[in-house]
Amino acid sequence: MGATRTFDHVDQRVRSLEVAKPFYDGLLREFGFRGRPHGEGTHVYLRVLERSAHEAFALIEDPAHQCNRSCLAFRADSPAEVDRIAATLPAIGAQAIEGPMPCPEYTESYYAVFFTDPDGNRLEVAFR
Repeated sequence: MGATRTFDHVDQRVRSLEVAKPFYDGLLREFGFRGRPHGEGTHVYLRVLERSAHEAFALIEDPAHQCNRSCLAFRADSPAEVDRIAATLPAIGAQAIEGPMPCPEYTESYYAVFFTDPDGNRLEVAFR
């Protein structure tokens, strides 16, 4: 095995790149990602470590996109990091913000903030 990560990239569908991009610029900056256009209707964010792309997150414009109950959770290293990122959410346009709060129904140390992007895609920042 020996892999240092499980996922290589995430492709997130949004109805409007113009509407979603400012939100994801702010959110992904908190995790060390930097974005750049990648062709028509796509914007790619990379987290670069040791001079190579470690993770990628792509916004892909799809005007017919329909949100569902899926949730994408970003990992935090501490409850303080959850709090720090949660404090930025109103300013970047997050909606339906819940928390941050303990979630002992998941694990004893689970602490998270739940929210949606401008399209209604469900997101979370969590510490375990």
